Amino acid sequence: MYGDLERFFYSDRIQFQAIIPLQNFTGDLVEIDLGQGLKIRRITTSEIEQLLDLRFSQLPYHEIIHVKYVAELVYSLKKLIGESTGSSDSQGAQAFSASWAFCR
Repeated sequence: MYGDLERFFYSDRIQFQAIIPLQNFTGDLVEIDLGQGLKIRRITTSEIEQLLDLRFSQLPYHEIIHVKYVAELVYSLKKLIGESTGSSDSQGAQAFSASWAFCR
């Protein structure tokens, strides 16, 4: 845990992970790597619990328990100290939007 905190403070980038539940997706594979930090993988019990805990989830509770896979995007952004120029923020938004469009 201390190592994670130390990496956060001394790294010049911040890593993010975004997941999108995939409804009606089935398969026998544990993971499908689509490249550039995007993959389809089995949902974890912890992630199901987090989805069930969301108060504003767009998925009804009775559908969340049937989700077996998620699309996961891992990306990093440059840390900014001071005022944002908007360029780094837009990179993350573009990456997430591209993955969302792919998964729909």
